[in-house]
This record gives sequence, structure tokens and C-alpha cells, in this order.
Amino acid sequence: MGAGPDPGADGGDGVTAVRHVLWRGLDTWHAESCAVRVTARGLTAEGVQLGTDPVPYRLDYALEAGEGFTTRLFEATASGDGWTRRLRLEREGTSWTCAAEATGAHDLGAPGCDPADLAEATECDLGLSPLTNSTPILRGGLHLGPGSVEIVAAWVSVPELTVRPSRQRYDHVAPGVVRYTDLGLFPGFTEDVAVDRDGLVTRYPGLAVAAGPLEPA
Repeated sequence: MGAGPDPGADGGDGVTAVRHVLWRGLDTWHAESCAVRVTARGLTAEGVQLGTDPVPYRLDYALEAGEGFTTRLFEATASGDGWTRRLRLEREGTSWTCAAEATGAHDLGAPGCDPADLAEATECDLGLSPLTNSTPILRGGLHLGPGSVEIVAAWVSVPELTVRPSRQRYDHVAPGVVRYTDLGLFPGFTEDVAVDRDGLVTRYPGLAVAAGPLEPA
């Protein structure tokens, strides 16, 4: 995994402090802890997700989103009783590379993807995680003012770490409220998501809610 956000780095780019965020699930039992750093240039994060569906698992991940909040690197390791899966996605320009491996026997889908399937994708969307909703929201400033952003994301299923392209739209509804609409994998699904001043999700109906105040560390 990567080194994660550097709380001491500032770079003169309008850095917020590193945020330590906890979310608890609202559907099946799951929880997530994430250290995230947002700047005018992008976002970096490192976190851990725990869940029980479809099998008990732990997932560790790291995300680097650069200029325009588009993904440069996403790494994840999922593990459970007697099995482990690893995924590494990198994006340079419009080209993706994907490396994946699985050890131990378990009846889960295969990790990874054909990078050619991600030709239109600009970022990752980690299943069950509110974190990755922030990159398109921040790109469009949708947590602050009117606008709409349509993307194709590399959607990563959990805990399989299978990757598929996912077309999505985000629309500003009101300050601190953004509407998510799925245009591909789950067509017709839509939710109004609450976000804070840094574009981090505080409540995603049916999925997760912040387990405490989202304040700078």
C-alpha cells in the first residue's frame, strides 16, 4: 500500500488538514475509517473498510487523485478467512493498467479487469465507500454551487475487487447536497447525498453515515 496522506505537507496549494473520517453502514454491517487530504490540486486518502457481506472481510486501500481530481493510482487488498485479493490500478493520460492477484480458495468473482474496458474512465469508485464520491463532487464544486458532472468510473466491487466501467452523474441540489444518479451498472438508482465544506460525504442514504463530526484533525 502507499504511504498515505502526509499531515505535515502543505505545498502551498490550499491544503486542508488531514481529515480522519469514520463511516458506519446503514444497510448491511460495515464500517470504514479513512485519512483523507484535499487540496486545490487533488485528493489523497488511505483507509480500511470492514464488512460481513457476502463474507466477512477486511479491505485496506490507498487512493491518489491528481489534477482535476482524476485518479492516478488506486491500490486495495481484501482478505478474509483463508483468502486474499490484491488490486492495483494506475492511470496515465487516458490509459489504465491493472494488476490483480488472488490467493486461497473462495467462491468470489475474479479480481481485476481488462484495462481496455476503462478507456472512458477518469476515476475509481470503491464499492460501499462514501470516499470516492468526493472526486467528481470536488471537480465540479458541486458541494458549493450549481453544476452537473457526468463521469465514467472504474467501479471496484467489494470484496471481490472486480473492476467494471460505471457511468454516473452528479448534480448540485443545494449547498451541501448533491444528487447521485447511476446511468450504467444500476440504471435508475438515485440518492441525494449530504456533503460537508470539503466535499466529503456525511450521509449517503441507505449506504453510510459519518460516525462523528467531520472536523480537521
